[in-house]
Amino acid sequence: MTARDDLIAASDRLASAERLLVASDFDGTISPIVPVPGDARMIESARRALAALADCPRTFVAVVSGRDLAMLRMVCPPIPGVEMFGSYGAERSGHDRPATPGETADLDELASRLSAIADPIAGAFVERKSLSVSINVRLVSRPEAASAALDRAHAASANLPGLTRHLGRGVVEWGVRPTRKGDVLDILRLETDATMTVALGDDEPDMEAFDRLDHADVRILVSGSAGPGIIPVASPREAADWLERLAQARRTWVENNAVSRD
Repeated sequence: MTARDDLIAASDRLASAERLLVASDFDGTISPIVPVPGDARMIESARRALAALADCPRTFVAVVSGRDLAMLRMVCPPIPGVEMFGSYGAERSGHDRPATPGETADLDELASRLSAIADPIAGAFVERKSLSVSINVRLVSRPEAASAALDRAHAASANLPGLTRHLGRGVVEWGVRPTRKGDVLDILRLETDATMTVALGDDEPDMEAFDRLDHADVRILVSGSAGPGIIPVASPREAADWLERLAQARRTWVENNAVSRD
């Protein structure tokens, strides 16, 4: 079977789930990667699909991002029925737990150290978020300079205990809380009593979350290679198209089977 065949089969199988959970990453998955993080926007067809899925009975939808919630809301305005998680799940809409003074001090210190590394390198930059700080070298033109910057960043964080590291493509982030995206999937599957789950992502934190799923669940990786139990798609646009297919199939199934809301 081709990847396209796998995608069609997955949407048909998921559409008939008794209770379906759909969880998607944001950047690089349903929103193209852009040079300036604040310029990112969800693909409109993905937005429509998530809204349609959330409107279906016994269907639960979440966006789980490494961005903090405040920034996520700026680039991804709330969608009715769709839960939003920021900071790799450490932040959840309606469950505010601001950083403590100690956490803030640790983040400020690390941000200062990382800025000293990134500032002299064209294309490198540091993002200070509500519960984490990252260094981004995706736009650095010289691979050796990017690699050296990340090595120095790892060393700079070594004597700051209690930080959780998240690795990405050209990005390393440190959070002051231990939550990971897989923890979000565990929580949502328990809360919703989901019988099937589909997770979409594009980077290492998403791959870690995939490991929490069962063999019957679906894992979709954007711009990556197929692996055991993983279906690859070429781009966020293709992921959005697939979500539209899933939304249509799910709506048809619940209508044909007169599935009630509960």
